[in-house]
Amino acid sequence: MQCLFYENSLEFEINLIGYKQQGESIVFYILADGKIVYSGLIDCYKINKRNYVAEFLNEKGIKELDFVCWTHPHDDHTKGLDEIFNRYCTSNTKFWTTDIQPSDYGLYSEESAQIYKVLKDIHLSKKKERVTIKYAKNHTILEKLVCTGTSRYLFEISSFAPNSTILAERKLMNKDEQGNLYSMGLMINIGRYYILLGGDVENPTFRLLEDFELEIPIDYMKIPHHGSLTGTLIVDRMRSLNINAPSVATSTVYRKGSIPKRETIQKYQKWGTKEIYCTGAINKEKMEEEEYGVIRTNFDVLEKRCYKIETILEKNATLVKDDI
Repeated sequence: MQCLFYENSLEFEINLIGYKQQGESIVFYILADGKIVYSGLIDCYKINKRNYVAEFLNEKGIKELDFVCWTHPHDDHTKGLDEIFNRYCTSNTKFWTTDIQPSDYGLYSEESAQIYKVLKDIHLSKKKERVTIKYAKNHTILEKLVCTGTSRYLFEISSFAPNSTILAERKLMNKDEQGNLYSMGLMINIGRYYILLGGDVENPTFRLLEDFELEIPIDYMKIPHHGSLTGTLIVDRMRSLNINAPSVATSTVYRKGSIPKRETIQKYQKWGTKEIYCTGAINKEKMEEEEYGVIRTNFDVLEKRCYKIETILEKNATLVKDDI
C-alpha cells in the first residue's frame, strides 16, 4: 500500500468551485507539513475560454493529479475536463468514471462524447502511456493509502453510487438514461473524518442504499444535485437512523433549475447542520461580482489546532443563513 509521510502536521483540504449559472468542480489534496503530497479532482467546468480549475491547480503548484473522477457526463460537470486531462493527467493518474452504455452517448453533448472517445482510444492502444482508466459502481474502493508519521492514518476513497441494481434494470429494460442515474457518489475517509460528496445522485439511489451504508458519522457533505429536492432523501434516511448532521454542508448553484432550493437548505438546518455554504447567492437580489465562488474547507487530521475544521469563503461563496 502506498505511504505518505509527515512529521509535524497532516491536513486534508477540499475546495468546492461553483459558478454563477451552473458548473461544479472539486479540488482536494493532502498536505504533509504544509506541502501537497497527494491531489485529486472531481469533475470540471469552465466559462468561455477561462478554466478556473486549471488556474487553481497552477496557483497551488500542482503539476500532475494523482486522482481524477468524472462523476457523470452532464455539461455542468464536464466542460474543460479535456484540458485538464491533457495537461495534468499522467501515467500515474487514476482516472475514474461511470460505465455509460454506448447507446446513450447521443444523449450527451459533443464535448462529453469526445472525452469518451479519448478514453476508448486509450483502452484500444497497445501503449499504456496515459492514465489508468477505471469504472466504478457502488461498493467500489477507488483509492487507499496510509499517511505515516507519529501515527498512521488511513486515506480511502470509495463510491456508493451509481447503484448497480438501477444500472442493471436500465440495461435489462433497454431504457435511456434518465436524469442522474449514472452519477457517482463518493465517500472520502482520512483519519477520523468522513466526507460525503453527493455528485448529482438523486432519491432513487438513496432509497436503495442499505442502512449500514448510511450509518457513518459524516463531517462534511457536498449536498447532492446542487441542493435539489430530488436528492434530499439522504437527509430523511440518515435522520431516521439517528445519524448526527454533518458539521459542514456545501452546495453549488444551477440557476436554470432554481437550485439549491430553500426547502433543501432548511432540511439540513433542521437536521442540525450549523455551517451551510453555497458557491453563489441563493437570494437572487444579491449581486455577484465574480464569475465563480470557492468554499475551502481544511481538516486538521492530527487535531492539534483549536478549530479542527475550518472553512474559508472566496469570491462569490456565501454562508447560506445570511443569504436566505
